[in-house]
Amino acid sequence: MDSFITVNGDKHPWREGMTVQDLLDEKRYTFRMLSVWINDKPVERDRFSSTPIPEGAKVQVVHMISGG
Repeated sequence: MDSFITVNGDKHPWREGMTVQDLLDEKRYTFRMLSVWINDKPVERDRFSSTPIPEGAKVQVVHMISGG
């Protein structure tokens, strides 16, 4: 059976050992100012490569923009 996570409200395939950085690479999210939350908990940018995403997780990726 396939496993999934939810990314910004959409289903995305999940695999064992998947990290935040893996997800960002797969989704081609390259914007420098990103905020990532897993199950409503923030993930620090310097930990994207080492933070695993659990099966069934709810992930939110937000592009931070400035304005005035």
